[in-house]
Amino acid sequence: MSVRRIARFSSKPRNQDIAYLRNNSYHDTFQRAVVVHSTDFATVEHNVAYKTKGHSFFTEAGDEVFALYNHNLAVRPLQHPLLLDDDMDPAGFWLPGFTGWHRSNLAAGCHRGWRLRRIAGVAGQQTDLTFFNNSAHASGFGWHLKPPHAPPTLNLVQINTVFGCRI
Repeated sequence: MSVRRIARFSSKPRNQDIAYLRNNSYHDTFQRAVVVHSTDFATVEHNVAYKTKGHSFFTEAGDEVFALYNHNLAVRPLQHPLLLDDDMDPAGFWLPGFTGWHRSNLAAGCHRGWRLRRIAGVAGQQTDLTFFNNSAHASGFGWHLKPPHAPPTLNLVQINTVFGCRI
């Protein structure tokens, strides 16, 4: 079966316990593995993405509140020329601003482990980023900000490992 996206949240649920993806594997897909778009309280945990086209775990709009990425593995995402311009250097985890909780995730063999691309609007104003105990291995960049910038307020970023990456 050919599908555009494997898993996509695209609404604001009334009950915060219903938006979750747990214990899944995504491999050899035609597009991203997981997209969280304008969904509050989304939980994405214990998933594996292998050889997806474009960014593997993707937070789209930046207006998502309390999105949790926990214990996920992104391995070797592939270039995709028809999505965003930076999908030619795909990240394991892509964020539109300083938003979300990323805990105990691993990106391996990616062009970029985590890519934070500041976009205009609400996403550029979000400042609730918790980045704890994540690892990037054998990737081009472990952590990449585009364009280089600092968050408007301090965020929790601690105990992270970047190994075998260019930067």
